[in-house]
Amino acid sequence: MFLEVNWIFTFSFVLIFFSNVYSGFTDTPKLTVSQPQHISTNMGLSTTINCSFTISDGTDPLWTGVYWRVGNPTGDYAYHPSRDMIHPTYRGRTDLTGQTDLHIKNVQGTDYNTYYCMVILRECVGLNKVDTDIVQGRGTSLSVTGNLTYTVCHTMLHHKSKNQYNLSPGAS
Repeated sequence: MFLEVNWIFTFSFVLIFFSNVYSGFTDTPKLTVSQPQHISTNMGLSTTINCSFTISDGTDPLWTGVYWRVGNPTGDYAYHPSRDMIHPTYRGRTDLTGQTDLHIKNVQGTDYNTYYCMVILRECVGLNKVDTDIVQGRGTSLSVTGNLTYTVCHTMLHHKSKNQYNLSPGAS
């Protein structure tokens, strides 16, 4: 009896081990994320950065979530479903268009950055077993063009001669 139970245990262990090892060598990832490499816009306008994801056949998704990070793949959130998680620079100016695209309102010079689409997939992989995959796009560089406004403090413009001006700090 002990031999029989031990054999069943060993066989089950080997079967589970090799099924896990084999599943790690699949050619097709369960989740892929795509986004453009670069887009540009003008200051003051709104813009949308596209993102799409593909879930491979045979995957049983329970839930997907889309988030956008700025600066680097672990940077601040430009978009998060929980408003409190969004960096103050973007709060109230970003939302999702469709299911995945980042929409930025009133683009500012400080929005000149790289944005990373991050998709989280929760899937059913067996009886009472859930797996989570987190995949990010390669990032989209957003270029911002337009007139930049600079504030010059404590500077006065002095007339030197006809059509010549002297800009000097603290001049009175």
